[in-house]
Amino acid sequence: MFRGHFQPDWKLSSRLERAVSLKGHVTPEVSGGMRQLSGQEWYDGVCATILSRFRLHAIGIPNFDTTRPDNELWALGRHFGLMTPLLDWTYSPYVAAFFAFVELYRKLEFKMAIPTRFEGGAVNVWGLRLWRDVEEEKVFEIIDLPRERGSRLWAQSGVFTRLSSPEHLDISSYLHSRGLAHYLECYQLRYESAVTALQDLDLMNINLSSLFPDLQGAAEQANIESGFLTVDLLFGGPESSKKDGESSVDPKKDR
Repeated sequence: MFRGHFQPDWKLSSRLERAVSLKGHVTPEVSGGMRQLSGQEWYDGVCATILSRFRLHAIGIPNFDTTRPDNELWALGRHFGLMTPLLDWTYSPYVAAFFAFVELYRKLEFKMAIPTRFEGGAVNVWGLRLWRDVEEEKVFEIIDLPRERGSRLWAQSGVFTRLSSPEHLDISSYLHSRGLAHYLECYQLRYESAVTALQDLDLMNINLSSLFPDLQGAAEQANIESGFLTVDLLFGGPESSKKDGESSVDPKKDR
C-alpha cells in the first residue's frame, strides 16, 4: 500500500490522532498523547460520538444510507473532511505520487500570471509491505472496503489502516516498537521532478477529475490550466538556465 505526503515531516497518523497528539507537549512518556493519558476507552468514545453526529447530520442526504457499517461511513466521511481514526492509503504508487504532489498541482489553477516555480523542496511517498503478520488484533488493522464503481474509493484504489495503540499515534513508531520498521519504505521526490511527474500522471488519466469523479473533481480540474504543465513556463526552459558555452539540459534527465 502507498501514501503520499506533501510535507516530508508529516507522520503516518489519522486526522483524529493528530488532533489528540498534544502537539508541542509530547514527551517520550506520553507519546500517545491524550489517547495514552485518558485511555483507549476514552478515545473509542470520542470516535463513537463523532460517527454518531455524522450519521445524524447526514440524514436526508440523497443517495446516502446512514445505516451502513461503521467503517464504510468512516471511509465515506473521510473523503469529505470528517475527522476519523482511519488513515487512507492506495494500492497504486502512482495515485500516491499524485497526492504527494497535489498541492503543487493545484497551484496550476488558472491565473493571469505564471505559477511559482516548483523548486527547493521534496515530497514523500510511503509504502507499507502487507506481510501477513503486519496486523495485530484490536491494535492495528487493514480495512479494505467494497469499492462501488464510480466512487472516490474506487477511483483512488483506496484502502485504510486503523491504529488503536495507547502508546503510539503514528504507524512508524508503532511498527518500530514491534521490530517491524522494515515493513515501511519511503521514497523522496524532489519538487523539480513535479512537472515531469504530473505530465506523466495526467497521461495515465490520474488527475483531480479522475480521482474525484464528482462535481468537486470536475470543478477543480476545470480550474487547472493544463498549459502550465510545461517545463518552459515553470522553469523558464533549458535555455534560461544555460550558461555561456554550455549545452542545453534535457529536462527529462532528472526524474
